[in-house]
Amino acid sequence: FDIYDALTVDDLHQLGGVYRHLIGFVEKIIKQQRGKATLVQQRCKGLPHYTGMKRFDKGFLLSSLTNPTYDEFRKHMQLVLCLVYDLIPLQCTLCIRAFVDFFTQINSKEHTEATLSAADEYLRLFYLYLPCFQDLSAMKAPKIHMLTKYTRDIRLKGPLDGYSTMNSERMHQVNAKKPAKRTNYRDHVSFTTQLGKFVEDRDACIDMYGPPPSPSAPLQETPTKLALKTLLNDDWARRLDDLERHDQQLYGLRRSVVLYLDSITRQRSHPISVSRCMQLHSLDIKLYQHMVLAETNEDGVV
Repeated sequence: FDIYDALTVDDLHQLGGVYRHLIGFVEKIIKQQRGKATLVQQRCKGLPHYTGMKRFDKGFLLSSLTNPTYDEFRKHMQLVLCLVYDLIPLQCTLCIRAFVDFFTQINSKEHTEATLSAADEYLRLFYLYLPCFQDLSAMKAPKIHMLTKYTRDIRLKGPLDGYSTMNSERMHQVNAKKPAKRTNYRDHVSFTTQLGKFVEDRDACIDMYGPPPSPSAPLQETPTKLALKTLLNDDWARRLDDLERHDQQLYGLRRSVVLYLDSITRQRSHPISVSRCMQLHSLDIKLYQHMVLAETNEDGVV
């Protein structure tokens, strides 16, 4: 038994993260050439409309994408090679092609040994061509290493669509979503700075004064259930039934008094709600259940 086998690969952050780095490298290479960034955008706008294809009208390069999602990266992969293949070195084109092939193969709904072997071959080609970007990065990101774990996890646990990102997103609530509410949600640089400042100040306070108190007390077993079970098994059960009938009779008496006050004293043709009438606290006494209300004339005759 190995506890680390409980952890699975995370295609959202690992595959999406590696592709984000790659298109960032591509943008740096293109921007070193005068006017080529504009050419990429013109090519993107000139693409014909097609079902399922995203247009990227605001810009195709990474700097033009505002908080891109994983699905947007998938749409981006469909167009990247046809728009930049002749603007970057051939080895870079082959590297991106190998990664896109690996990404497509590894995200299949069903797998056989042949498909997994093909994915391993695409990954081997990706690592073979990857040194073309070494001038732009040291290539020491753990995400690049995690790509080697995919075929093994699929053999042991099945396709990627059955995995969860809960493990890798466990700290998002603490270090991202809750602190984000303390920012003004302005531009990316300002937002990130405010987010980091809040987390830094919070950690400093925790180090100085200790962790914050728990939002709720830990759940403990209470003797309420045992006491209730003992209560119902005793003579109290019959007393509870008597109290229930007592409340029903009391409500009937209160209703009669209200109707009497509405029709006689206040000269109303229709009753009003009980909450708006004068409350008779004597109704809480069981003695008055048998009280009869009657109207008499001046001679005392009913």
